[in-house]
Amino acid sequence: DGEEEGEGEEGEEPPPPPPSLEELDCRFNLSLFNGETQQSEQLTFVRPPPEEGDEEAAADAGEGEGEGGEKKEPEPLREWVHKFEVTMMVNEDNACTICRGVDSSIGLNKAGLDVPMLLLPLDLAPLVAGDKTLTVQAALSSTELVQNPWNVTSFSVEVTPSQPLLTPSLETRLNPLSVTIVAAEDLPNHSAYTLMGTWKDGANPRTRTNMELREECKPAYCRYSFMKPAPPPPKKP
Repeated sequence: DGEEEGEGEEGEEPPPPPPSLEELDCRFNLSLFNGETQQSEQLTFVRPPPEEGDEEAAADAGEGEGEGGEKKEPEPLREWVHKFEVTMMVNEDNACTICRGVDSSIGLNKAGLDVPMLLLPLDLAPLVAGDKTLTVQAALSSTELVQNPWNVTSFSVEVTPSQPLLTPSLETRLNPLSVTIVAAEDLPNHSAYTLMGTWKDGANPRTRTNMELREECKPAYCRYSFMKPAPPPPKKP
């Protein structure tokens, strides 16, 4: 009986692990209507080490000794928070500019990319009308951050002025009014989408990213009037 000889195939090397969130180096960039810009700290859920002697912070982080006297690793943060502090002067001209268009935004940028991963417009007009706070949210489903191992699904932005944007005299002069659209009904409908059927290739808005929709489609809007024009006077016989 002869012995079978052969060379086993060398196994393929496993793919490299994905970069950590810290290696992606994602940061938020705030851009305001007056041209001011600010950048946040790096997006990370790694808990910063507690300062020496801060036993309460160490307890919150879950640090301590586990079984066998081994030191436990601190638990990751459940949420990441960054606070932008901005000082701006609002006069009659830029108050009207804020209300006419959305010129402020916050973008999520990743190192090495020339364009933001996501750009969220900030409409500050409600603050001009007297709202105390403004909160907007955005899903990250169109970015890689929603995938494993990062699993960052969304973020929210809260804008809270330390004092009203308008001075009492300017508020009296401009008399701002805020209108909230609660619902829209009886909108035009379309037939169900079929591949290469109803929609042209690549034109289905349901399969396009938010970035593509903002760049190529007009934003949704509504028109309203507060008072109907007075009817014309009756004609004389």
